[in-house]
Amino acid sequence: MYKLILSDEVENLLAGLSKAKGAKAKMVRMIVDKFEWLSENVDRIKREKLKGSLDKYSLHCGQYRFIYQVDKSAKVIYMDTGGKHDEAYRRAKRKGK
Repeated sequence: MYKLILSDEVENLLAGLSKAKGAKAKMVRMIVDKFEWLSENVDRIKREKLKGSLDKYSLHCGQYRFIYQVDKSAKVIYMDTGGKHDEAYRRAKRKGK
């Protein structure tokens, strides 16, 4: 199992969603479950790199996308950014894929 490290940006996104009611609150549980699943299965899944990136991948959670990196030697997954589909990819591009 890999250790999962969330950026401040991802933590703030999850905190904002968790304050909401209804579907958004349920979305947080789905996202956390997906993060846990990824940390347990990252070596067993086929990941496609982001276009133009050497080491970043995208995790799909409903309408949200999370951009992450994997350090196999340290067994760490770093969640860099996230948001709704286009928003997440724009943020990743600004950060320099």
